[in-house]
Amino acid sequence: PIIPNIANIIRKNVVLALDVLRGKRDVGNQVVIIGGGMVGCETAEYLTQKGKKIIMLEMLPRIANDVVKSLRFDVITRLRKAGIRMETSVEVTRISEYGVWGLRKGFDYGPNDVFFEADTVVLAVGTRSENRLTKELEGKIPVYNVGDCSQPGKIKDAVSCGFLAGNNI
Repeated sequence: PIIPNIANIIRKNVVLALDVLRGKRDVGNQVVIIGGGMVGCETAEYLTQKGKKIIMLEMLPRIANDVVKSLRFDVITRLRKAGIRMETSVEVTRISEYGVWGLRKGFDYGPNDVFFEADTVVLAVGTRSENRLTKELEGKIPVYNVGDCSQPGKIKDAVSCGFLAGNNI
């Protein structure tokens, strides 16, 4: 997972979305999710089913920007129906035990400070590839990087890449 450079991000009330989805971390009742991509949306839906109040913050101008067009409308509709508050064009600047501070961008009068109350902050800002094993095995055996060790992405891309690598063996 990517840990963004945000003031006070290493805190007890800050957790990773993947840990929440895997059931490894509990959250409070008022949750701010930093990141409005597919993982942030899935985490928001999951937590609302558990009765949590969710605010999702996205620094881009739209939520679910990485969700395929054919599914994006349905995802946004479900989020709205669930009562999830979605805030776009917000760059998070610092985190406290009481919530998240950010700068709202894209307005004619310039950015302004905003505060979102939360007892738990969930990070869903993306992932980076992990390929230490590839480097360790290079030159010893033939190695093909596929899936997230090559580049984080969707499962269909990993399966396709794996299929093509298998055909080259």
